[in-house]
Amino acid sequence: MRTQQGITAGAGALAVAMMMTACAGAPSDQTAGSGSGSGSGSGSGDGGTYAAFSTMLQPAQDAPPELCLGGVAESYPPQCGGLELIGLDWDDVADAETASGVTWGTGWVVGRYDGEAGTFTLTEPVSAEAPAGVTVPEEEPLEFAPLCDDPYRGGDESFDGSPEAAAAQEELLAAAAALDGYITLYVSDGASEFNVLVQGDAEAAHAQLREVWAGWLCVATGNGASEADLSAAQQAVHEKLGDLVLGSGGDGVDGVFHVSVIVADEATTQAVLDAVEEWLTPEQVVVTGTLIPVS
Repeated sequence: MRTQQGITAGAGALAVAMMMTACAGAPSDQTAGSGSGSGSGSGSGDGGTYAAFSTMLQPAQDAPPELCLGGVAESYPPQCGGLELIGLDWDDVADAETASGVTWGTGWVVGRYDGEAGTFTLTEPVSAEAPAGVTVPEEEPLEFAPLCDDPYRGGDESFDGSPEAAAAQEELLAAAAALDGYITLYVSDGASEFNVLVQGDAEAAHAQLREVWAGWLCVATGNGASEADLSAAQQAVHEKLGDLVLGSGGDGVDGVFHVSVIVADEATTQAVLDAVEEWLTPEQVVVTGTLIPVS
């Protein structure tokens, strides 16, 4: 999969989008673009109790274990960077394994986060179950539904699957990305049902794309941010917030900008909104905290 403004194939979709990098499978506390965080505390830690489902890794016997934040390299053994994890007993980690001197495993951690010291101190043993006081959000699958009922309008159904179609796909992708107010492109059947979202006149965009593509095509007007605005916002949020940001990008379907941070408190969420306000509205931003406040 190519990141940044690449083409992402999977889950029945092909999307021209920026994809967010985050710890795989880690549940999170979401803060929508209202600007008010749902967690107490601050980006530097306030002595409150937090939880997370994450990978833990000890790179060597004489090195302290780490709580992985951001991405985990899928090598064997894996690699990651994060907070020093204090109080870990590997016997509590059900799936722990060791290879080449590296020990790692996954589970729920509960403890105190100190951003200034870069530490997470466990107050409970690692568990495979979510701790009391933590509500795990259900992940809603992305929907890649067709955007129209007449995808061959102005085209040719026999074009799909032809040698000409294979050659024209790159032209279609380039032409779509060059549209004024282009939001995204995705494939609703995982192969050849191309759907394009734009901010402006969908009919004009459809006509432009028909000049290079005669096959299955739907074009519609969406409310999301343009790819150009998402790219500018992504650069700005990383420049202004630095290490507080673990990952960012669009999901390639709705033009919403997702930002992953350590703690999605009010101050950090507002800092994200301030950084991107030139390009995005608060409704187009979702800030997600990897560490979830425990109530």
